[in-house]
Amino acid sequence: MRRSSMSPVCFSLLLLSFLGCDDTADEADEVPVVMDDPCLGRDLIECGGGGDISQSESADLGGFLGGAPWFFIQGHAQLLDTADDPALIAYLFGTEYDACNDFPMGVSHLLADLPLATGKYMLSGARSLTFVNYGAEGRGPGNVMTMTGDLIIDTLTADEVSGSMYARAEAGYEVSGRFSLTICP
Repeated sequence: MRRSSMSPVCFSLLLLSFLGCDDTADEADEVPVVMDDPCLGRDLIECGGGGDISQSESADLGGFLGGAPWFFIQGHAQLLDTADDPALIAYLFGTEYDACNDFPMGVSHLLADLPLATGKYMLSGARSLTFVNYGAEGRGPGNVMTMTGDLIIDTLTADEVSGSMYARAEAGYEVSGRFSLTICP
């Protein structure tokens, strides 16, 4: 397992747009990041999507986050308008909240890049999923990013995106099932 530290700002930029970033944050601002993916740096054809997404198409999204059971309850998405590849950044939580007016802090969740078109997609360097794990102690997040899995977007309107996904990373990090998200301005 490879561990590294970078500022939250740089991690967000890396995750969302895979652009370079000059890491000048103070050490106190650093968040540990775990990137453990067997496909990292390898050809996606060689690795494949890795999951049976057909099992995910009818059940509600759920699985394990940090080894603990996790079930999707509510989420939202926002437009990430990059010049090269506009997408939605999705936040999927296991708790209720006011989707476009609130953001649950200190709560484990999923963070995903969703395409702006219906269809079936493999997770990849340009379309990844991050398990944001605050753990039982409620400390800062330990992020586990994966590019192993599949994503189906079957509904996309101005107000909602829905579909199904399968994603897995290291042991204790695996989810599958259906989701529906409010798209916030």
